[in-house]
Amino acid sequence: MATNTNRITGLASGMDIDSIVSNIMKAKKIPLDRIGRSYQTMVWQKDAYRDINTKLLALKETVTTIKLESTIAGKTATTSNSNVVTATANADAVNSTFTVNVTAIATHTVKQSTAAIASDPSGQPISLTNTIASQSAKFVTAPTGTNIKFTINGQAFNFTTSNTLQEIINTVNSDTDAGVYMMFDEVNQKMVVTSTATGSTASVTLADTAGGFLLGTLNLNTTVTTGANATVTINGATINQTSNTFTVNNVTFTLNGVTGTQATVTVANDVDKAYSAIKAFVEKYNETIASFNTTYTEEKDSDYYPLTDVEKEEMTETEIEKWETKAKEGILRSDSILGGIINKMRANLNSTIADYSVNGESVTVAGAPAVASLDHGKLTTGTNTKITAQVYNGSEWSYQKFSVITSDRSPVYPGEVKLNTETGALTFFTGVYGSHTYTSADYSGVSASYKYNERTYKNLASIGITTGSYNENGKLYIDENDLKEALTANAAEVYNLFAQDFTMPSGLTASEELAWKEQYVPKQGLFQRLSDSIANTIIEITDKAGATSAADGSSIGKRMQQLNDEYDELQERLDDYEDSLYEKFSNMESYINDMNTIAAKFQSQLAKLG
Repeated sequence: MATNTNRITGLASGMDIDSIVSNIMKAKKIPLDRIGRSYQTMVWQKDAYRDINTKLLALKETVTTIKLESTIAGKTATTSNSNVVTATANADAVNSTFTVNVTAIATHTVKQSTAAIASDPSGQPISLTNTIASQSAKFVTAPTGTNIKFTINGQAFNFTTSNTLQEIINTVNSDTDAGVYMMFDEVNQKMVVTSTATGSTASVTLADTAGGFLLGTLNLNTTVTTGANATVTINGATINQTSNTFTVNNVTFTLNGVTGTQATVTVANDVDKAYSAIKAFVEKYNETIASFNTTYTEEKDSDYYPLTDVEKEEMTETEIEKWETKAKEGILRSDSILGGIINKMRANLNSTIADYSVNGESVTVAGAPAVASLDHGKLTTGTNTKITAQVYNGSEWSYQKFSVITSDRSPVYPGEVKLNTETGALTFFTGVYGSHTYTSADYSGVSASYKYNERTYKNLASIGITTGSYNENGKLYIDENDLKEALTANAAEVYNLFAQDFTMPSGLTASEELAWKEQYVPKQGLFQRLSDSIANTIIEITDKAGATSAADGSSIGKRMQQLNDEYDELQERLDDYEDSLYEKFSNMESYINDMNTIAAKFQSQLAKLG
């Protein structure tokens, strides 16, 4: 691009050439300003879209929390005496009460020095931070030689007398395979070695291989000792555990002490946690959809537009800020993507989830081997990993909830029934539990009824979450009593209403895929639908507007790059045109100068003749 640096200012002609050229160029630059305004408008659009995505991501976080089974169908385990036992329960635990009597708690194996390892414990105690060699005279029995080698529970350790006692302790404690915790009692000058595990299988086996450090210097003995198991009676069944923390029926118990008194652990739905999470979602949803509705319906004032640099020079910072705030209004008015997600969000949460598609099935168990079969195709519809059913035979003892499991393990207590989803076989618990030995005879005549076709809760309104009036544009309201009642009565069904999902098998033909979607998509949980809608919209917005304000590979970004190129090209042409104007005026000035010179000479000649 040519640029004339030898511009003149109209000394010969008396004309304000800069002003004339500036006025000419002002009109010529109108298309350039138009491109600049369009570019800035697209920058604002990208920012507005990214703001939508930010809000969608924030909403999606609350949706993800709602979709966690532990959030909606979580359990609480409340103890009557935390000095005896504390407990936690996972979502698979059955609401129930456990009576707990602790006879003994599991103990660690402990070995300690039989006497102080310092010759003068009070006058010259052993230091943790000085080397073994530097204080060998202080030990009752110093290591023999400079090498210190030993094994703990078969794990070998190698040191020298140049190491400190603290270094030896740290090395042993950091070795998980050794399975011990070593501590030096500086007051009594004794070493204490404790097994990290508890129970009868926890042992501490010590052996010296060089230096006589463990048995001589530390005065520990070689007798193999073990801890003791915990003994506890739960609901009348006495069990032994190597650890004070163990899990029974999806409830994790931690034994804290023996008090001689009975404690109870009550497992119930964690209603408060679920309610708080749902309330947080509703608040975030209402905030989000209100913001979207405002952006979607916001009027555009055509009197306000992006400012040029020249226009900004004539305004204060405050004036510019107010102007641009007004100019950004309506930037996404009636936008198809924004309108689409508003409609999808409202539709997702106002829809009704389809019933499970199969009719109720029942089976009567008669005799050995306590196994019954159902149509496994029907058993795998609905929630195939957690099926609960009332199982009864008319006898008072057997009227109870049976938890049906699909894991590889066998039932471990009378309340569990194993479901084989491949064959449809139901296997009941057999074996010793408490004081009773369960056999197939215990289940003779027991009938189990499974109903998959009926849902307790089919839409948000059924659990106390409703939509406001038409002019509130999708705002949700919670009836706290109704919602908590639903969470108390059947949290698992509330969870299914929210989060039930199905994975389409791979390798289906087009017609099979269509049939699968027709069967399972209507059963998909409402929040799963909402999550999918949000995820798809985030992708759609990113494709259109990218992730930054700059020109990029997005649809708007590509158009911004085109405008940028057009701007540069037009600017170059205008620069050339401006240079040509100055060149023409320069030529005019030169011509006038020449004419003035000739006129002056002519006047001079006339003066001489006169």
